[in-house]
Parts: sequence; C-alpha cells; structure tokens
Amino acid sequence: MQKRKIRTIINRLLQSFILVFLLVACEKKIVVKTPNLYIDPLPGEIEQVQGEDAFSKEQWNLEKISAPKVWDSFMSSKAVTVMLIGSGIDYNHEDLRGNIFVNKKELKEKNPNTGVPYNQKDDDADGLIDNFVGWDFVDNDGLAYDKYGYDTYLAGIIGAVHNNGKGIKGILKKVSLYPVRYINSNGQSRIPTLVRALEHISEVKPDVVLLNLISLQFSRQEAVKNLEKKAIQNALDKAKKLSIPIVIGAGNIQNEFGSKLGIEALFTAYENILVVTSIDKSDQKPFLANYSSRFVHTSAPGEKILTTAPENKYEEISSTHLAAAHIAAAIAYAISEYGREKTYEDYFSALQSEKGSREVENLDKYVAGRNTLDLYKFLMSLK
Repeated sequence: MQKRKIRTIINRLLQSFILVFLLVACEKKIVVKTPNLYIDPLPGEIEQVQGEDAFSKEQWNLEKISAPKVWDSFMSSKAVTVMLIGSGIDYNHEDLRGNIFVNKKELKEKNPNTGVPYNQKDDDADGLIDNFVGWDFVDNDGLAYDKYGYDTYLAGIIGAVHNNGKGIKGILKKVSLYPVRYINSNGQSRIPTLVRALEHISEVKPDVVLLNLISLQFSRQEAVKNLEKKAIQNALDKAKKLSIPIVIGAGNIQNEFGSKLGIEALFTAYENILVVTSIDKSDQKPFLANYSSRFVHTSAPGEKILTTAPENKYEEISSTHLAAAHIAAAIAYAISEYGREKTYEDYFSALQSEKGSREVENLDKYVAGRNTLDLYKFLMSLK
C-alpha cells in the first residue's frame, strides 16, 4: 500500500515536471546558448557567374508543370519569402546561395575577440539574437544549417538559382528561402521543438510555409498529450489568423493520410494547410506515396526528381515532400505575381480546379481534386 502511494506521488511529480517543461519549451522567448561557431558555417559571398545550368535538361518535373512556359509569360517581379520548416538548408550550396535569406543587419558588427559577428546582441530588434540565416531550434542559434541533409533537396526545387552555370533551375527565379530547423542530425525531433518552429511562423510572417512534417509521438500521459496538442493548435491558429498558407507532403509509408489519430490529424482541421502527394513521369502515384481522397488536396512531381543536395552535390530523390515543394513554389509564384489581392483560399481553390490544374483520372482514389499541378494554368486561372 505504501509503495503504491509513493509510486503515485512520483508519477504526479513527474507529470507536473513534464507539464512545466513543455510550457517553458513552447514559450516564444528565445535564449541563445553558446553559438554553434565551429559546426555551422557563416553564409558565404554570392558568386556573380552566368551560364547555362548544367543539369537543367534532366529536370523532367519542370516540363511536366509547364514551368518554362511560365518563365516566358510571367515576370515574377516581387521577391517572396518561403519558410522551410524541417532539417535546415545548406545555405552555402553553390546553386542556392543567391536565393537564401541572410539577415545582413545581424552580420554588420563583429565580436572584437573572435572576429566573427556573434556579438550576443539583437542588432535588428526582432527578438532574436545573432539570427543570421533563419533559426535553428535544435541547437538554439541563428544558423539553420542542414545537418540531416533533407530540406536542402526541397530548397532546390523552389529556388535553385537560374543561369549561374551550375546545377539546376528552381521553379522561382527570385525568392528568399528562410530555413527553420526542428529536425536533428538523426532525422528526429520532439513535440516542443516542433511547436517552437511553428510559433516562428507568426513571428516572421513569411508569404508561404513549406513544412516537412515528420512522424512524432504524443506523450502517453493524457494530460501531457492534451497540452502537446494544444500547443501545436495554438501555433497553427496564429498562422491561420495571419492567412499564411502552409503546404505539407502526405508522407511516404503507403498509408492513407489522416486516417489515424496521430499528429497529422491535427493538420487536417486547418483550411490554410494544403496536403500534397506525388506523381511520377507517367502521372502515376508512386507505390510508397501516402494518399487520401478526402484530406490530400492535390499532387505534383515527386518521383526521381533531380535537386540540390548538401555540400554542392545534386541527387535524384523521391518523396511527397518534394511534391509539396512544387506546390509551395507555385503559391509563392502566384503571390509574387498578384501580391496580396488574392488569398490562400483563392490559391487553394485554383490549384484544385479544372481551370487551374491538370486532371488525372487515375488519381481519383488518391487525391480529393483528382488533379496535378500545371503552373501555367494555375497562374492564368487567377487573372
């Protein structure tokens, strides 16, 4: 009897500790620890080089979505910010460097002792200290460098630099890629880290968010689980209130998206969140790509896509997250063309409409809109 009482007391204390920890972890205020000086490189200089992109002819996905036709017809004059929440980006990649968000206000003043710009000051008064390139919620510093090697793939789809004599072409010629890191070097994360990353959306207010949503388990403690869910919902509520479109991939485990009461179920309740699955060259859904005729809104190329990889490399990758990158880029392109006169409802509706997309009959069991991305039709439908 006595042992049972002691066990109950210990469990309650542990539960209280976890609750307090989550509340602190999900708090907006960010405290910088010792900078990751010897791990993450500072952003390098942008090279002014011109020439045909070496591997652009291998990018079947761009022809598939009518991107070249768009480049000839739409100027995309306004620079837009796309926030990539995931593993970070290799922001010094030769084919990405020109389209990466770099906070020059924080890079101005150097520490006299080290000669680098870590001065432990919030130079631009945005609430973040030494935030040079996005924000890293794993290491808690301002250099969201890709140590897992995934979101660098997504960045190339959206914004690989055009005509610099290197690599590939991104869908957008001009874009500001803002990396947010919540996935560690092992491809894992925790709920509090995800929450802090989602909170950052309402702080930065980007034009579009591409969220690399990985599978995370809620706590087995009911009270803690409810707090975790509430924290995620609070962060998503703020983004929705700001009308910021969020795009996520459906996943890659041959499963029906939203069919289980896991973390993804929370995201199906938000009208500003668009879920994307992938197609291959033949308009077929790849075997592993998740699907749902109810919760997956549209599709885009995501099978054997050539894109940027860490350390100035290029790789052929398959994933619904790459498909989501195409859709995020399409929305960003529309914002650059039409500004704020259109809403995320307009974009989402057009992406699923017959006028603004390409119908694919064999997707009727896998995609609510039974369609796939045609960037030219999408932009034309918004006129």
